[in-house]
Amino acid sequence: MISIKNLLKNNSCIVLFLTQYRIQGDIFMLSTGEKPGKGVYTCTKCGQKVILDDNSDTLPPCPKCEATNYTP
Repeated sequence: MISIKNLLKNNSCIVLFLTQYRIQGDIFMLSTGEKPGKGVYTCTKCGQKVILDDNSDTLPPCPKCEATNYTP
């Protein structure tokens, strides 16, 4: 398996595309207040799913546990 960190080192286009994401280990992380675009985001603490249906929507604190980190 190829590590995301190694992949990013060798592919500058991917690095530019993913600059909005914070990387923790090999997991892309998003935080409350960010506007990542339409999609389903999963709370890293409790697994609650949050759906953003507009590109201008902002990630809220988790509605279940109030955590602030998500994965796409």
